[in-house]
Amino acid sequence: MQDKIVVSSFWATVLVIGTLLSPIVTIILNRIFDLVAKRLNNQHERYESYNSRRRELLEQYLVGLVEAERAETPEERKNLKLIEVSYLLIPYLPNYMQETFQRYALEAANRKHDAKSNADFQTVTILLKSC
Repeated sequence: MQDKIVVSSFWATVLVIGTLLSPIVTIILNRIFDLVAKRLNNQHERYESYNSRRRELLEQYLVGLVEAERAETPEERKNLKLIEVSYLLIPYLPNYMQETFQRYALEAANRKHDAKSNADFQTVTILLKSC
């Protein structure tokens, strides 16, 4: 009889401790999940912001190329925003793309149409498609 009381009191103690610890463990697990979800959400927002800014600058770069092609007078050429946009675009491009984008922007702004600038144009269009 004494053994049954000891065993039943042991299980009663385990049940009480489990009842007390269960909400605490649940709260801790929920808090960890919330922190992980918040971190992932922040990463996603930064990624979306970065990509939207890069897309906007690439579009401005293309518009600048069109304006450079349409500009006929030296005054129009002086007011081009193509070079400014190409410099703003540098942080958003991988290292291997930066030089080509810069060089082609200068060639387009100065209206250099030769085989090398045509090759640069082909390279820029391929790089834009890969972005």
